[in-house]
Amino acid sequence: MIDSRMVREHIEALCQFLDTKVFFMIDFTSSECILSFDALKAWGQSGDLNTYRLAEVYVVDSLADLIFLKQHIRLNKLSYPANVFQSVKQAKDWLGKIGKDHHSPI
Repeated sequence: MIDSRMVREHIEALCQFLDTKVFFMIDFTSSECILSFDALKAWGQSGDLNTYRLAEVYVVDSLADLIFLKQHIRLNKLSYPANVFQSVKQAKDWLGKIGKDHHSPI
């Protein structure tokens, strides 16, 4: 189980390396971890990480994960565009459209 403390540590380390806004793609298709809702909320609402987010996509292979993540996006009123897909290609296509809107290449 990945908890919010672990996520905050990850965010802190990640922010040390970022210096510009980027797209985030989280691929859960091969993950055997269980992410708590609090951990996902800490990830999605991190002000530090939001400084570097253009948009975020989640790639899943189960209907349960799809529903869980769509609920996360809806309930947390994220400050960046986010979506859930069942293939990397769909996710990249969506990010490409977001990139065109922001005049930023993928």
